[in-house]
Amino acid sequence: MPAHYPLLLGGHPAMALLHATAAAAMETLRRQAERHARRRAAHRTEQELGWVDDRTLRDLGLARSEIGSIASESAGDVEATRLRITRMYR
Repeated sequence: MPAHYPLLLGGHPAMALLHATAAAAMETLRRQAERHARRRAAHRTEQELGWVDDRTLRDLGLARSEIGSIASESAGDVEATRLRITRMYR
């Protein structure tokens, strides 16, 4: 905890501790809200891709078994590890 907290909060160390605890709790809530939003986005992607037929998925270069992984990657919930290949035609 920075040394200037007691000075900013009326000089009482308990107030500084309370402020630091509240700030940590707010940060935890913010991170949880972000994770919840990512999981909801992944769930929506899974639902949408679930409606696509196998032939269309194949045309997109995907297999049905990859839908969960693709959804998590696209939502940013996990690190994107899928190999991306770009071909340039001249």
